[in-house]
This record gives sequence, C-alpha cells and structure tokens, in this order.
Amino acid sequence: MGVLLSIAIPTYNRGCVLKEELECILPQLVRYKEKVEIVISDNASPATDNTKEVVGEMVAKYGIPIDYKKLEKSIYFEDNFKEVVSRTTGRYIHMTGDDDLFAPNFYDVVFQLLEKDYGLIHFNKLIGDGECSNTSIYDSVMDHMIFESTTEEFAKRVMRSPGFMTSLIFRRDCWDAGEKHEKENYYGYHFLGRLYQGAISLGLKSCYYYMPMIIFRDASHDWGKMMPLFYFVGYSNIFKDTDKFVPGIYQKWLDFLHHDKVKHHLLLLSTVLKDKELYLSKYDELYEHLSKPQKRAVKFLLKNILPNRIVLLLYRRFVNIYYKN
Repeated sequence: MGVLLSIAIPTYNRGCVLKEELECILPQLVRYKEKVEIVISDNASPATDNTKEVVGEMVAKYGIPIDYKKLEKSIYFEDNFKEVVSRTTGRYIHMTGDDDLFAPNFYDVVFQLLEKDYGLIHFNKLIGDGECSNTSIYDSVMDHMIFESTTEEFAKRVMRSPGFMTSLIFRRDCWDAGEKHEKENYYGYHFLGRLYQGAISLGLKSCYYYMPMIIFRDASHDWGKMMPLFYFVGYSNIFKDTDKFVPGIYQKWLDFLHHDKVKHHLLLLSTVLKDKELYLSKYDELYEHLSKPQKRAVKFLLKNILPNRIVLLLYRRFVNIYYKN
C-alpha cells in the first residue's frame, strides 16, 4: 500500500520539547503505523543537545521507526524544511515544528480528512506561551466545522494562517508543482507560497478544519530581527504573486496589514532597529507594501541619526499615545 502520511520534523537544539511533541504524536500513530513514517532532520544541533537520545527513547517506547538524520553543518532553516521533505515518501506530508502539541485525536481526524483527497488541509489552533498556559483561540469565527472549497477560495479565507506550518498538511504533488513558482523574496515562508500556487495550479480542493487541534507555543518562537522581513515582505510578495490566480487576495492582505491591528503592526516595525544595515539594504522591498503611516514610521526608524535606544523610546511613546488598537 505504501506510506500515506509522512510526518516531517525539522529541528535544532530542542530535544526536551521535541520529546513532549513526540509523546503527543506517537501514541496516536500506533494504529496507523503501516500508513505513516516519521522523518526528522536535525540541523547540526550542538553536542549538548540530546535530540538523538530522545529519538532512540521514543522508538524503544512506542515501537514506531523514526528516520533520524543529523546534518554535519547547520543550514538555513528553510533549507532544512526542504531537506526533511526530500527524505519523505508519503502521498501527504505533515511538516511540523519541533515543539508543538496536538489534541489526543488529532491524527484520527487527519486520516479521515485524507480520504477526501484535498490538496491542502489546514487546522485552527490555540496560541499559548512556552508552558501552554493562558491559551487563546486563533480564529474565533467558526461558522462551519469544515470549510471545503477550491484552493483559491481557501487561500482567501485562511490567508497567512498556514504560515504556522504545523497547522498545514499537504499533498506531495502540490509541493512538487509549486517549485517552479517559488521565489527568493518569499522570505521566511517559501513553503507557503510554493504550496498555495502548487495546489491552485493543480485545480485541487482544500479544506479548513475550524476546531482547534494544535497548540502553538508562541513564546518559543522568536524570529528577532527577521520578523519585519518575513511578515511585511515575505507574506506580501506571496499574496502579490498569488493574485494572478486569486484576484483580490493581495488587496485583502494589504487591507489587513494597513487597517487591522494598527498599533501591533507599527510596534512590529520597530524591530527593524535590531539590524538597520539589513533593512536599509531591503528598504525598497519593505517600503513597497506599507501604508503611508507605516512608511513614515520606517523612515523615522531607519534614517534617524539619534541613538537607537532614543529612537525606540520616542517611537513607542508616540505609537502608544496615538494608536489604541
């Protein structure tokens, strides 16, 4: 019959949280062991990390093989995504973060949905801190349990949400078909641009499962100085290119970027001060997608000659006074 679902886990130096994730996943897979494979790509974790030992312990405990490989040299995190997918053989692929947690019936639901032959399957999620306390639901507008549609309508509905890769399961042919559409300027989210355009080009249906089945441990994810590049440029370029297939999706993204969570987006832009040289070199790319207030903010942040700490203090005070949402 062959492998139906490959669970692909790129990881780096997080043996402890990976163990927690595998303790969620493996008990669910015992009944599906003939249909699944687990592939882990360790991005050259330091000698102090115990990922290899954790994998061995989990294999012995649950009797489910895990294809574990530790790279000799660390590579860019998105290249590690491609590395782990390249080693899978399943018709469907679930590429997960190395620290996320799942409902105890998550994979029962997954295998039911795989029978529908969707191109992309996306799950709602809970967002919590590193200890999974104070969780909140990501998408509280649940007018259907399952939103099934063309991938064009699916993309308009979920937008950037599948950028949390653990929430997305995809058919291998979507990954393959999307390769020719992928561009370098999809910073941080190459996989999402590739999958959207791949699934659309194949004319496949996709679905969004509203019940939150995953906990995203927000506190353990800090992209630091790269976040403005990923968020304001990477996502924007994906939706700008996808607009050729899904007219209106780029404008929908810009409406969100410019008019929703105004205070949050302006404060997020202040992160450019962590690497002014980088963002001055990417200035035109960043500037292209911003609203007028956001453009003024970036000019103030990057072209002010005052010390960064003074610039940041003045900027945050201004934003907190004038923007309430």
